[in-house]
Amino acid sequence: MDVVAPRPPRNTANLLRILTYMASQAAPVSAQSIAIELTIPRSTVYELLGVLCEYGYAVALRPARRYALGARAFELSSAYSRQEPLARLSKVMLRRFVDRVGEAPHLAILQGSDVIYVAEERAPRRAPLVTEEGVRLPAYQTASGRAIMAWLPKEQVRAMIPRNQELPSRVAGRSPASFAALVRDLQEIRKCGYAIEVEEVTEGLASVVVPVFDLNDWPQAAFGVTFEIDRHPDVKQMVADVLPDIQRFAAELERRLGAQTSGGSRLGRPGASHRI
Repeated sequence: MDVVAPRPPRNTANLLRILTYMASQAAPVSAQSIAIELTIPRSTVYELLGVLCEYGYAVALRPARRYALGARAFELSSAYSRQEPLARLSKVMLRRFVDRVGEAPHLAILQGSDVIYVAEERAPRRAPLVTEEGVRLPAYQTASGRAIMAWLPKEQVRAMIPRNQELPSRVAGRSPASFAALVRDLQEIRKCGYAIEVEEVTEGLASVVVPVFDLNDWPQAAFGVTFEIDRHPDVKQMVADVLPDIQRFAAELERRLGAQTSGGSRLGRPGASHRI
């Protein structure tokens, strides 16, 4: 006799349907559009959106009256990417990057308010770096974290770092010291398309990083390189030299992961008005 699996409670099923629908959209959505597309009563939609917001899987964008995926939803996506395709695909690419550029590349993802380095390839005759696999650091202190945060909704960044919270630096005076300073940094990153940090994480080291987007135009990771300032004292020139290779490799990783993007600057993409 076949055993028939019980159907999930209606609200549980609708909760998952709403989450799936939001993940498929390129921009934040209204409760009304959810109700129409999924044929769920609007009162139920508001109730379930409230649950998603309470647990961090959605963020209410006011006064736009729209909803975007929250940090917890991104963590689920990041966890999947970290377990298989992202780290696995990037490993081969990181080795190729070292062969081409001669510096240490790394790949990082956002988890909560921290950034976690999921893949790193050490350059020949270089000392170990803080970007080794598994290392976790506050996102705002790192170029990798800020490269991702610059493309997140403002409300999500506020949830990660409350406005009245002072931001301690890993190296005194180097990282943004306040929420306002961080927002200015993130806005500049969105304009130029990449993030830089100079001796904010480790004295004597600098990094340049670009975001890696998924097929929903969400910043799922950050790809970049860390180099020794003693070897490259003209940091601006080093950034100019290595940035084209970083952008090409990030675009290739996006294509391999299925993102329909062309790399480079993400200005003007869907939903940009709701972001930092």
